[in-house]
Amino acid sequence: MTPSEPSGEGQTQEFVRLLSRHEREIYAFILSVVPNWADADEILQETTVRLWQEFEKFESGTSFVAWGCRVAHYQILTFRKKMGRERVMFSQAFLEQVSGEFEEHARG
Repeated sequence: MTPSEPSGEGQTQEFVRLLSRHEREIYAFILSVVPNWADADEILQETTVRLWQEFEKFESGTSFVAWGCRVAHYQILTFRKKMGRERVMFSQAFLEQVSGEFEEHARG
């Protein structure tokens, strides 16, 4: 286990429970801005890894979906930067708008 990974069985169980409950919503957010399913799958995988690495920073009682979508947003930006100009992608303004609306919806 690396120093950035959460420790403790209870924390692991809580992470798995929250991710299992909300993974589809986070994936739906990613698909809303990344039209290619294979790319969206890769981004979801990277997002899941980052969520686990940062789980100790998650504030219990807040929206896991909103937090997960924020992390996914940054993973999408990283992916877009990595892909560069190889593909046609949505504009940054569009990505920001969809991200904001999705997070607002996730908070209820």
